[in-house]
Amino acid sequence: MVFNNPLPSGYTSRAKDVGLFGALTVMAMDPLDVVMTKIARAEGKDMEDIRACAAHGYAADDILKAAGDYRIDTPELRNNMRDVLRGNYILESVE
Repeated sequence: MVFNNPLPSGYTSRAKDVGLFGALTVMAMDPLDVVMTKIARAEGKDMEDIRACAAHGYAADDILKAAGDYRIDTPELRNNMRDVLRGNYILESVE
């Protein structure tokens, strides 16, 4: 869970191995998963993080497809996703 948003089952398979630190294995979330978790708040630092992650080659369609897995199913979350897509992918119309 990230800020009360459940993570979908596939997020661990997309995570990148950062390294082993003693008995602790550190993994980094895939940029698409970071974007999707940041949509819930989508303000200030979250938007900076989203812009940085957008540079990793994910298209607007990837984000739209992931919306179901991330339960982007309330008007507020859909509005946040629309703002994220417009702000980072220069879309004129996102439904």
